[in-house]
Amino acid sequence: MRRFLWAPLSFVVFGLTASALSFSGEWDLTLELFPTLRLYTSSLTLAFRPLPGWVWESESTFYSTGLRYQNFYASGFLGDLLVEGKIYFHAEEQRYRRAWLDLKLPLATGTLTLSANHWASSTEYTSDHKKEYGPWPCVNVIPWDEAWCHVGRTLFVYGPVVGYEQPSFLRLYLGHTDFYRFEIYISSSYLAQFESAFGSRFWEAWAAEQKIICVYGEIKDYRYTTEGGYSVPQVSLSSPANLSLHGCCGFPARAQCPPNLIRWFEAKNYAGKTVYVQGPIVSYASEGGVANRLLRIGGGGTVPNRLELYYAPGFPDWFRSRFPVGKFVCVYSTISLVGGVARIVVEDLANFPIFEGTCCGADLLPGQFLNWRLALDFPPLTLTADFGDCSRGTGFRRLKVEWGGLSLCCRLFLDVSLTFTKCLALENLSLTLREFFLPCCGITAKVSATLAPDSLSLTLEPKWPGFSGCLTVYGDVDWTGSGIRGVRVHGWSLSCYAGDVKVRFVTALDPDAVEDRTDVTFYAGEWEYVGVSYARSVSCGEAELEAELWFGSRGILFGLQRVRLYGEFPLAVAIRVFAKAQWNFARASPLEWFDVGWSLEF
Repeated sequence: MRRFLWAPLSFVVFGLTASALSFSGEWDLTLELFPTLRLYTSSLTLAFRPLPGWVWESESTFYSTGLRYQNFYASGFLGDLLVEGKIYFHAEEQRYRRAWLDLKLPLATGTLTLSANHWASSTEYTSDHKKEYGPWPCVNVIPWDEAWCHVGRTLFVYGPVVGYEQPSFLRLYLGHTDFYRFEIYISSSYLAQFESAFGSRFWEAWAAEQKIICVYGEIKDYRYTTEGGYSVPQVSLSSPANLSLHGCCGFPARAQCPPNLIRWFEAKNYAGKTVYVQGPIVSYASEGGVANRLLRIGGGGTVPNRLELYYAPGFPDWFRSRFPVGKFVCVYSTISLVGGVARIVVEDLANFPIFEGTCCGADLLPGQFLNWRLALDFPPLTLTADFGDCSRGTGFRRLKVEWGGLSLCCRLFLDVSLTFTKCLALENLSLTLREFFLPCCGITAKVSATLAPDSLSLTLEPKWPGFSGCLTVYGDVDWTGSGIRGVRVHGWSLSCYAGDVKVRFVTALDPDAVEDRTDVTFYAGEWEYVGVSYARSVSCGEAELEAELWFGSRGILFGLQRVRLYGEFPLAVAIRVFAKAQWNFARASPLEWFDVGWSLEF
């Protein structure tokens, strides 16, 4: 990997030193003054032009630990064809991150664009990528009745809600209500968040309609000691973001299980048979005066359906260290019954077939994603088709159709955008009405609405000479079957522009949902954001000042919980300096960080 990183870098350095071509660059540096004095980050961009119409760039980003990110960019023309691409590396971890390549060709009245984007893992897939290409598609999906084969894995699971239990916490039952169900557990501490997202006592309607839902999380084995003892696969949730009403879009995580696999509470029904059994280690117990002679799986001594492993000398320390209480294991042996309890007699402990984890393997995706895009732009019509490859072959993903400037009556114009996907059919509908005249004071406005299966946005952008604004309401639609039960409002944003000043207000009734739709981040307890910015041209550039305030339940005067200040000033045409700081009044020591830095172009 080091050779892979340094070879392109050496090529750039060679080009810079060996050619007398134009050369430019930029150096950005941020120095942290508080809480510790250190170099926070420094970015160096070097650009040169080896051929007419071509630009090569090297971007190096340093942190206090050294070089962290190294990127390379190139663009240029091959005749009328514009070629542009970039590749990203994590130098500190010596790994490739992602890359993209665009080919743009002008046609008679439009443009044809072919592009390829590759991500090495989902961690490189940012919120901007989600807006552009949709949710990360390379996910592992299983039906509810296969969840017990995947204990310990983090997957998407789907199935119908057929029942629930709600004393103070909530358990949703998927598929069945008996021993063979799949459970979703939500503690009482988080239940209010889910009711805010899905409606008051949503579980009652879901169970009545047997609504098919999709949940994401680690599948764990949850034991019950009643009714003889049994286990069910369970996912515990703390955020509504991991629960969806629109199915699981992904690829089957094909379980690879032995044919004679059973669950621990079924073992007593297989006396005399050689099977694979899986379950959690609950305890080690003595028998006949010998310590640790019994290993109990599934339940303790009072659970009739337990499975016991018997080793006459007693399980030694090395074995109990490797297989401690709480470990989920898989064993392969012949079942016998002793006093009505299932038992496996271990003769040769060193060669006894016991393994950590589930007995089933799984055909999981490797985690990388390649998106091919074909875009045809012939104003006013734009067609964009995406084809994806998650290492299972290339297939159709999305089609976006945009029509801009559709002329209506009264000098109104309509922009329409439709996005179709293989998984959800119609994924997104966006309508924008432009040049809408309000009946007062010469005010015009732009009105837009965007509807998706899990979100709804309404935006009003009025304009008046010297003044403009934007009001956006964020919410989602409460679907019932193919109809709409209602609309839930998660928050709203109001922005006002007057000359060099911009003021922005964001109110979050559901901070997690609003965070997904805006660039504002809310800390715990925060629900209101106010931002004021001022930008003005001066003799050698533009000066900027910005103040951001967050209000919440843990704040001080008027609920003020957090403040962030930023100022940037030009010293010369190519030199800018800045300072920024943040105070969090929910902490004993409010000042979290104070940074200064500069940006130098050459």
